[in-house]
Amino acid sequence: MKKPGRPSRISIPQQLVALLTTEFPAAARVCDLFDEFLQQRTYNEAFCLKLMAVARQRAGVRWDIRRLAVLMLEHQILKLPPENVKDFDFVLTQLNLKQTSDNSRLISSLLKEGYSTTDLRQFIPEFRRKLGRLDRVHHKINGNKTSVSAIRDFVELSRQHCKLTLARYLFTPKEVVAEILAQAQVSDGLIDIAADPNLGADNAFSSTNFFITGGIHPVQASIYNDELPIIQRAINRYVRQSNMVNGEEV
Repeated sequence: MKKPGRPSRISIPQQLVALLTTEFPAAARVCDLFDEFLQQRTYNEAFCLKLMAVARQRAGVRWDIRRLAVLMLEHQILKLPPENVKDFDFVLTQLNLKQTSDNSRLISSLLKEGYSTTDLRQFIPEFRRKLGRLDRVHHKINGNKTSVSAIRDFVELSRQHCKLTLARYLFTPKEVVAEILAQAQVSDGLIDIAADPNLGADNAFSSTNFFITGGIHPVQASIYNDELPIIQRAINRYVRQSNMVNGEEV
């Protein structure tokens, strides 16, 4: 009987299968993806479209697989020589960085990302240089001869959102925030009013400037000037960690 989660038929080495089975819960799908990925010696348009579809698929695809698809896509694009304007035009259009294929201008928001131009031909070298910052990992990929350590490095890199150049074009900000919050450990926490020396210092309760006679309840001024700012800061910290972004649930 076939073990659950194990790939049914693959051509990648068994030691890579063993690694991927350890690293991913959905091992069968990851092995199939790597099987196809390692067969690509040159740029493959159909495979790139498949990777984009996997990366964008919000339902039925695990987040770790979507990130892996992004890095595989970057690897594929790096196989394109800079003079291949036609294929770069196609890729950039599919990434929604160009409105149509019949003009030579890319979207202006790319200038805010640090690119110096929106002219297609001048943009391509800058784009490739940005993707090429991870060449130390990409260069180790060598088809079915790729070592286990190289695949491990590739997998680890795919888990670092900030290093995936194309992630911002394939993931929505809303789902990125949701994923970060899902991984974060958030506790209710406590507000330490006694940390304020006006209210928490030794014998502070005896001062009628801060406490009502009897030393139990603070005076109104203490509530406004000491307690409320502490509570507001705690609320602000919680909101920044909660599932609310710009007033919308994520």
